[in-house]
Amino acid sequence: MQEDFNLDRVVKIGEGRHKEIFKDLHKSDDRVTAVLKGEYVESEKIGSRRMKGSFYLTKILHILFPMVIPDIHLAASQPKKLFIVEKKQRSKEHLEMQKMAMRHGGDYDRFNDAENDKYYRYDALILDDPRYKRFCLELKSLGINFDESRHNFDYDKEGNLVYLETGFDPWDSSVDDFAISKFDANKLRTALEKLNDDKKERGLTYLQHLETLFMEEDKELQEKAVLEKQNKS
Repeated sequence: MQEDFNLDRVVKIGEGRHKEIFKDLHKSDDRVTAVLKGEYVESEKIGSRRMKGSFYLTKILHILFPMVIPDIHLAASQPKKLFIVEKKQRSKEHLEMQKMAMRHGGDYDRFNDAENDKYYRYDALILDDPRYKRFCLELKSLGINFDESRHNFDYDKEGNLVYLETGFDPWDSSVDDFAISKFDANKLRTALEKLNDDKKERGLTYLQHLETLFMEEDKELQEKAVLEKQNKS
């Protein structure tokens, strides 16, 4: 299985603060691979359960927003933490901005004046799009905690607004004694109940898995905290 995730044989096509984006590991033209950076994984305490939770949450949100949120096909935790997701058509402007970001290791704060000028023009383009504002409000209404930075958005060849940030984070595990949810299960359930039978059934199944994983994570963190307190006493 190690050989299947050998990043030396694929081309890096993008980079942000937390992820590196590669052409698909299995040479599929309609997918890309997003690999979480090691320092981000360590600081956020991202384990295999949280990666699974991200898979299910992204699946749910793709069902609810199929035109905006790309589908997710895989979330792996070994040997690297990565997602394989649907590839979306990218605009020339976004590709140029992504090349600038790659020159600085994904750190947009290191842009020079000329790069900042291009960045802010793109930022204004997305910010002025009412679809961007509507999408952000709809996600927030579902209790979703996400990165709404404008550089995470682009337009496909049909002109549809697309959210390119891969793998929605389901919870925060960095607190020592409990997990903090980044979704509202009741609001997601209500939204899924309005869909047709097939999408509703799949979405509710994903939600059940997501809730189970979150409860397991929260329970494990609480039990660890209790043991640590007992060992200190």
